[in-house]
Amino acid sequence: MFKSNRQAPKYILSSAVVTALALTPALSGNADAFADPESDESSSSSQSESSDTANETESTDDTLLYLGDTGSSVESLQSTLSELDYYTSEADGTYDDETVQAVEAFQTENNLSIDGIAGPETMGALDETDDSSDAGSETEESSNDSSEDSEENEEVASASSEESSEPSTESTSANAPDSGLVASAESVLGTPYEWGGTTASGLDSSGFINYVFEENDTDVSRTHEGIWQNNGEFVEEPNVGDVVFYEGTYDTEGASHSGIYIGDDQMIHSGSSGVETADTTSDYWEEHYIGAKSID
Repeated sequence: MFKSNRQAPKYILSSAVVTALALTPALSGNADAFADPESDESSSSSQSESSDTANETESTDDTLLYLGDTGSSVESLQSTLSELDYYTSEADGTYDDETVQAVEAFQTENNLSIDGIAGPETMGALDETDDSSDAGSETEESSNDSSEDSEENEEVASASSEESSEPSTESTSANAPDSGLVASAESVLGTPYEWGGTTASGLDSSGFINYVFEENDTDVSRTHEGIWQNNGEFVEEPNVGDVVFYEGTYDTEGASHSGIYIGDDQMIHSGSSGVETADTTSDYWEEHYIGAKSID
């Protein structure tokens, strides 16, 4: 009995060992699963990098716009193509056949790969062309503004020139007793000289002066001397419409001849050849000149 009891523990130990050995693979597996925490982090990091790479690839693909795409990027592309006259329909954000044709037309004219796809190269070229077009428009507007400013300046200069020339005419008219006097004198140019004549059919020298003033509702003396003595006011220098007087043109005392001064050293008078113009600075007239009068 005692011998048998001593051997029993040996059997039990052996059974425990066997049981432990049988459980060893399972324990070994659990130990491997948690032995290296860094290995788990490495695995997680690897999975994250793979995900980022996938996202980057997807982002790169987003820079390509092609048939079937929709959205604001497509609408912006269509608007740019429309501004450059490649796309004629309304920008609706759908990459349709017309959009493809517009992109291909742009690629053809800009020596790009012709595939109808709006990739980075095509989009970059579109941006540069659009910027150049905007700059050109601004330059043209600036040029038009400059042209308009130039035209306005020319108009102002022209108006200023006209205004500057007007005072001379106004001054002449203001100095003349009546602009109608000159018009009346000119109206009978060529009328023959007639002794005692006072009508447009024939005029003598004083008859001519009487005719001109009568046409302007002004009465003057019949003779040159009478006008010199009785009518108007003396002036130092004659103005247009004034009467210039001469003496000694024939054998009589005092003023013997007169004419209507028309400016530029010219007068209209009735001489031996009839009513004509004469140069008041000629030697003859300067030698006989005695003065001028303004007659209202």
